[in-house]
Amino acid sequence: MQETEPRFQQRYALYIHLTVYIIVSMMLWFVYGLTANQWQLMRYPIIGILVGVSLFLSLPWPLLIMAVWGIVLIAHGLEDAIRRRTVIQRMVEREWISDSLYEKPKKDKRRRWTEQDHWSEKPKRQS
Repeated sequence: MQETEPRFQQRYALYIHLTVYIIVSMMLWFVYGLTANQWQLMRYPIIGILVGVSLFLSLPWPLLIMAVWGIVLIAHGLEDAIRRRTVIQRMVEREWISDSLYEKPKKDKRRRWTEQDHWSEKPKRQS
């Protein structure tokens, strides 16, 4: 029970992160939609400014924010998946070790009664 609580909290944190990413991205695109005409003026190069800079400024700025934040979100998701995989691997190793330590008693190790044994003795049970 102690291991499930942190795993649940980590997955919950990932879902919260994704939700905030979506909401903030929608707000950024809304702001961009309101101010897009002002940014269109920067599309044309001013004397002395490189053409590459003007092309960069003509791109929608929410894309840059979404791309960087999206990379961070993917890293968060991968971290959660890797952590889950290592926990499962540890559980499998623990089970494998516990199975290898337990050895089922074999029948041929028991003492068998023959005619040479004394019938008056009661056989001892192995436990």
